[in-house]
Amino acid sequence: MFKDRNAVFVHFTGWAEKYNMEVDCDSDSIRKQWSKGDSFKVHNRLDIKDEINVWREAIITQINGKQLRIHYRGFTQKFDEDIDFDSDRIAEIGTFSKAYGRGNIIKRKRMGLKSPQHLHDEEEDQELRVSEIEILRRKQKRDEQNAQLSQALASKGLKYVTMGGDGNCLFRAISHQLYGTEDHHEYIRN
Repeated sequence: MFKDRNAVFVHFTGWAEKYNMEVDCDSDSIRKQWSKGDSFKVHNRLDIKDEINVWREAIITQINGKQLRIHYRGFTQKFDEDIDFDSDRIAEIGTFSKAYGRGNIIKRKRMGLKSPQHLHDEEEDQELRVSEIEILRRKQKRDEQNAQLSQALASKGLKYVTMGGDGNCLFRAISHQLYGTEDHHEYIRN
C-alpha cells in the first residue's frame, strides 16, 4: 500500500518489471473477498455450494438485479450459474472450500488451536520455502547458462538480447532484427 493514497503496487508473475503498475484499491481489476454484510461486487471471491452439494471457490462475473452470475474456479463457463443474493449456498471464501481466504482465517481464530487445515497450511508453507530455494537454484543455473551462451555468441561477434516478457517475444525479436528495436512488435504482429 502507498501511504499517501489507497493504492497497491502490482507485479505480474512471469512478466518483465516494466509492466509493474500501481492500481487503486477500489479498482474492479482487483479480485476482492466478499464478507457477510458487504454488498456484492463483480470479481468478489466467495465459496459457492454447487449443484451436487460440493463447496467450491468461485467469483462473481455479473450482477443482475438480485442475482449473481458466478464462475467456478477451474471450470469452463458452461458451468457458470445464477444464484440469488440470499441463497444459503453462498459463504465467505475459504469457509467450506479449500481456497485460501477470510473464511478459513476466521475458522482458525474461533477454534483457538491448530486445525488440520492450519497444519496443511504449515506443510504448504514448508513446501513453498523448499520451492523458493529450488527456484533460486534454477535461476542461478539459468544465469550461468546465459553467461556461457553470451560468451559463445561474443566469440562469433553476436550477442544475447532479452525481449520483453509480455507474450509478444517472437514479434519483439523480429522487430529487433529488422529495426534494431523491439518497439515495432505490434506492427509486425498485425
